[in-house]
Amino acid sequence: MLWAVARHQNHSRDRGFTLIELLVVMTLVVVLVLTAMENLLPLTGEAERVAVERNRVAIDTSLRHAAAERLLSQGRDGVRALEGQNPVSLLERPPSNYLGEKPGATPDIVPPGHWYWDPEGEWLIYRVRHGRYFDSDSGDPPHIRYRLVREGGERFFTLRLESAHSYRWDTDGSELARWILAGDAGR
Repeated sequence: MLWAVARHQNHSRDRGFTLIELLVVMTLVVVLVLTAMENLLPLTGEAERVAVERNRVAIDTSLRHAAAERLLSQGRDGVRALEGQNPVSLLERPPSNYLGEKPGATPDIVPPGHWYWDPEGEWLIYRVRHGRYFDSDSGDPPHIRYRLVREGGERFFTLRLESAHSYRWDTDGSELARWILAGDAGR
């Protein structure tokens, strides 16, 4: 009889997990996934912010360097000749996500995560990929417009990149909670 009870207990263990055990494991997995999302999703926005700023600084530095060289070698007329030119052309190698010159292009026809130069408007434009982490008054789709502007006096001046509008990146992680609560998955 004792042998039959022991055999029955071993047989019940071979059947697998109970429904309660399965629900507990699934709940733990969901909690872990949500915690990972809370921490990892904002990193995509942060990575984009860093890449955009790195490219902007590289372009701005090349522009200032070219303006200084021209000021020394050609005077003010050399610097003025840079106005309205594509500043990305001053880089030794353009960013890998640079599409080139796109006359009359608007941000809605450019793939997200790409730069382009609009020679008609003389704008350097970046189309934001992760719009849920970006806040701006630039309109839809989210993008940043940069223009070359003079800096300095009439006698000695340089050129720099300046954004046409204010913007900020919201990559602190709290955006995910707002996004989930608002059900704003399409943005």
